[in-house]
Amino acid sequence: RIIKAPNDLIPIRTYNGCGFIDYKNNIAITPMYGEDIDCFGDGELFIVSLARKSADGISWSSKGVIDRFENVVLPFNYDKIYPIKCTKNGEYIFVVENGLFTIINSSQEQIIDKEFESVRFGDGLIYLLHEQEWFVYDSDVSLIAKFCENEICIRDIRGTTVCIAGRWLPINKVLNSNC
Repeated sequence: RIIKAPNDLIPIRTYNGCGFIDYKNNIAITPMYGEDIDCFGDGELFIVSLARKSADGISWSSKGVIDRFENVVLPFNYDKIYPIKCTKNGEYIFVVENGLFTIINSSQEQIIDKEFESVRFGDGLIYLLHEQEWFVYDSDVSLIAKFCENEICIRDIRGTTVCIAGRWLPINKVLNSNC
């Protein structure tokens, strides 16, 4: 199954794997990738896994990112890849998993100097677990909050509520402190 495809390409599946053709029936992305292709960045980038033939059939390697010309943007070194956003200079930010989760840019530079055990996404935020503490980042990868057991450390007051030790409080009532 192809998770998301750009509007101008048609997904195809051959005995070699999955890819895309254009509306003139020309190969746009060579059908050699796994079935879980996901397109992002206005249809310009694709999260793919390479198809590998074996005696048992076709298996899939780790994930990577390619562009429309099949240039490798991120190498095929990751178990999971989650695109976060495109920065003003056109560089993408990703959460990648290879046992642990890391936030990197298109140049494979680590943006945050921690590795995380778990990741969750919701309400435009990224929740990352590191050594029993949850770190909450916005889509600009700016730290918004840090949760430690029953405590919360807020860096950005957004006029909403937060649950602390089972009590819902307006966020402006929570002490704004450094995390």
